[in-house]
Amino acid sequence: MIENLRKYPGVIVAALVAVCLGFLLMDSQNFFRSGSDKAITVDGFTYNNSEFRRLGENSMQLLSRISQQSGYMAMFALMGNAGSMGEGQGKSAENFFVNRMLVRKAGKEMGLIPSKEEIATYLQEKSSFAQPSPTDMGKRVFNAELYQNFIKNGLGQNGMSEKDLLDLVRDLITYEKINELLEQSIEANRDTAKAETLADAQKIDVQFIEYKMADYELKQNPSEEEVKAFWELKKDAYKTDTRRRFSYLLIAPQYPAGSEKAPEPPKPEKPGDTPPEPSAADKEITKNRKEAENIVADRLDTFLEKLEQRPDSDVAALAKEENFGEWKSTDFFHTNNIPDAMLQIKLRDGEQKNMNQLLFGSKITSDPLSKVLYVTTANEEQLLIKIDAEEASRIKTYEEAKVETKLDLIKENAVKQMKAEAEATRKSLADAIAAGKSFADAAKDAKLTATTVKDLAKNASVPNQPHASSLFDAARLAKPAMMLEKTKTSSDSELVIFVEKRVVVIDPSREDSITGAVSQNKSSMARGLFDAWLQEQRDRIKVQ
Repeated sequence: MIENLRKYPGVIVAALVAVCLGFLLMDSQNFFRSGSDKAITVDGFTYNNSEFRRLGENSMQLLSRISQQSGYMAMFALMGNAGSMGEGQGKSAENFFVNRMLVRKAGKEMGLIPSKEEIATYLQEKSSFAQPSPTDMGKRVFNAELYQNFIKNGLGQNGMSEKDLLDLVRDLITYEKINELLEQSIEANRDTAKAETLADAQKIDVQFIEYKMADYELKQNPSEEEVKAFWELKKDAYKTDTRRRFSYLLIAPQYPAGSEKAPEPPKPEKPGDTPPEPSAADKEITKNRKEAENIVADRLDTFLEKLEQRPDSDVAALAKEENFGEWKSTDFFHTNNIPDAMLQIKLRDGEQKNMNQLLFGSKITSDPLSKVLYVTTANEEQLLIKIDAEEASRIKTYEEAKVETKLDLIKENAVKQMKAEAEATRKSLADAIAAGKSFADAAKDAKLTATTVKDLAKNASVPNQPHASSLFDAARLAKPAMMLEKTKTSSDSELVIFVEKRVVVIDPSREDSITGAVSQNKSSMARGLFDAWLQEQRDRIKVQ
């Protein structure tokens, strides 16, 4: 039975207080949540879908919006060099969530939880709300108006509250403190930093011969038999998208006159402070709105109770009995072409991505209720959805996949041929140079066209030369007057490179640059140590 908990407000308040305290303090007690809404279990703690989205993907999005450099570094670290990577946005969000929980736990055990003052200082000095001073561009000042506007208008885009923001900053500072502890155990080698600094401070002259992928793709003309054989070998990679067809309706609260608009929440004097109490009038409006919203929620609870008792009944017909309004129906669609009408329904926890999760994140089972979805929107409406039909993902037939299979085969064959010819040229020219010829003469004898680029510098763009960065990276440690020992792949091309000369640019501030490189190397080593530490923590826990 689906219990109508709204009829027991005292129980709800007590339960919510207990859950919030347990979550904030991260005590060893495991607060069990609804099994039907379970999203993930980390180290014995179970989190529901709302918590998983709020503390995972939504927090990643929020962090990217408020971060300066240190925040971005933290985000990428928590996205998970430890754990499975390269498995898409969903896996990165899971890694972020799990690793964030591990940082919280370690912060508590190590006594590194930041104070309210530290959180406020971070927001005022290291976040995107700390902007260049209009009178001194070398300084940054806290923009209180920008912060308040973000709290009022920006947080909702990620389904977050100011408390969520402050919690995120708390975890971010905890991450930095753990990193600082690890960094104290590291010594960076100055000689190594000097060698790297000098290598990056060069001007390099190179000549190269380019083999373009597009030219080799034009040469490919695989037969029908070859394409079909390629599809047979790799057909598991060619799958249709899962498609579903839905019906849905929105049940809106009927607010009493004067309560149509929610009051603005009171603002704290500064970040981290407790906001003042709402006025008596605002409290009355909030109370009236909540009563109207509970009426709608109660009606949906009653409907779901009936549906649970009669799981084989027609959902649309049962909803019609409740006078819920007209259903809207969709055609079949997949995750990348959700109808605009559905995307315009803003959910509490975000917009497009969470609508995607809502519509396609659930699995259809033999239980008829698995085809019924419901959620409260950002406008406090109850969104009721039923999955009318599903076309599961399947391996495409050869005819369906023939065009993309042929394109993939053309590309694969072109890459092989391009690399083979470039390597043959590299070896031939290297042999000619070893026999005493100049690169120019060897290239001319082979009827090859070489391009010369002079004064290549690290990260410097060269007009009409898209390969400048690749050329510098390949040549920075090579012997002058020699062919590189390997070809270099760059921008859908394969490059055969000859290094004419390398000259280190004299710079009076070189020692400062080396000192900076030592610091950067130490930070990089600390990040690697943090990754190893995080992996060790993950190896000790169970994630389900």
